[in-house]
Amino acid sequence: MGSIRTIAFASPAVLGLGLLSIAATSSGCAAVAKALGFAWPSVDLNRVDLVDGPSASQALSWSCFEFVGFCPGLDEPSDAEMDMSFDVVFDMTNENTTFPIPLVEILMGVAVFDDDDLGAMCISFCNPEVDDCTPETDAEDSCDVAGADKVEGASDLVPNATDLASLATGSADDETENGEYRVIPAGDSIEAHIQFDLAGATAMSIGERAVTEAVSSALSSGKFKLEVPYEVEGNVFFEVPEKGRYVTGFGPLEGDWEL
Repeated sequence: MGSIRTIAFASPAVLGLGLLSIAATSSGCAAVAKALGFAWPSVDLNRVDLVDGPSASQALSWSCFEFVGFCPGLDEPSDAEMDMSFDVVFDMTNENTTFPIPLVEILMGVAVFDDDDLGAMCISFCNPEVDDCTPETDAEDSCDVAGADKVEGASDLVPNATDLASLATGSADDETENGEYRVIPAGDSIEAHIQFDLAGATAMSIGERAVTEAVSSALSSGKFKLEVPYEVEGNVFFEVPEKGRYVTGFGPLEGDWEL
């Protein structure tokens, strides 16, 4: 696993941006990049791991207190115990051997149970060299797909300023700060972890749906299994030194979180 390296970045040059604007397709952008002597970074969404969430007994207890009210022998779980945290894992490659490239923003949309769109959020990460910087959620003018050069088709998502999720205070990768740039070293690849916490109300709503689906399945099959089918997609924004802002889409990735 690669580690974050702190670096300084020069302002984007006007030369190159004008040429890039004429590239209308992925192959066109790639050709322009090659002509200018650099390669766009590549990114793949590897997996989305549920790293913390309510247990089956906590979900059942919460459901009882939520819908029945009188639950002898059960302890009502706290809101914190119903939180859900997940780790988004990317594989990122920088083929340029002379300069590293930082991931500066991410725009992510999450849907569960095939029909429940939780919304989209934008996170602006911090340059480790800037003092007193805090990562921002849905900051003004952030995650601007139209204002960036793109090689691959980016997802058509718009930050909606909901309480969908927030950056976790901790990180699945203990070597990095969760709110800082993920930097792809020159000529290297990294596995980048970004951990998010689902808002309490959202997590409890998902828990309610999971219990309902599990009970329905148990009645028909005799098996009670708590799981949350999900789909994650979005955009990642890189700042290519001397070239400018670049965006590429990731996903959609489908899977199941088991509670």
